[in-house]
Amino acid sequence: MIRWRGLIVCFALGAAWLQTRPELPALAWSALLPLLGLMLLGGWRRGASVNPQRHVRNFTALLLAIALGFFYAAWRADLRLAEHLPRHWEGRDVAFTARVVGLPETTPMGLRFVAEIARVDTPGAVLPTRVQLGSYAWRGEAPPSLVGGDCIALRARSHRPHGGVNPGGFDYQAWLLERGIRATGGVIGPIQPGT
Repeated sequence: MIRWRGLIVCFALGAAWLQTRPELPALAWSALLPLLGLMLLGGWRRGASVNPQRHVRNFTALLLAIALGFFYAAWRADLRLAEHLPRHWEGRDVAFTARVVGLPETTPMGLRFVAEIARVDTPGAVLPTRVQLGSYAWRGEAPPSLVGGDCIALRARSHRPHGGVNPGGFDYQAWLLERGIRATGGVIGPIQPGT
């Protein structure tokens, strides 16, 4: 009988294998996994504990664990990437109400913060749940005063996240993806208290 540690390691190897792929696989292939699992369980129930095919079944179980890890990671990545800013809404002004997540960061040019969208007020506009916004102040102006948890109403121009991918360098786009931020942009006009 195969040990749980071996199955867990193979599951993790399958998830790591997905990270080496240049694009996500079609998730339709994952529909075969339950069928393979049932076939494997059926073979285990029919066989005796001292069966010459035991090694074949164990090897098949390890391959199934790798496949499960691979497709589980692909499914989670597909869920994360499904929420994005549509191209036709890039660079367009959108009014919305949001809640400030975390602590806003004061920069030399103004303020940077993450907003969790509560309601989009521009008809037909689509925004991801989390966006990182910058509110820039002109010389002599004070940046807006925001704290984590504030509910605000504003108008912003958003873009899909992008960053230079240099070998060995910081991957800004991956950093935003890890935090669930699917758009970046700048505030246009004043920030007002939301309802």
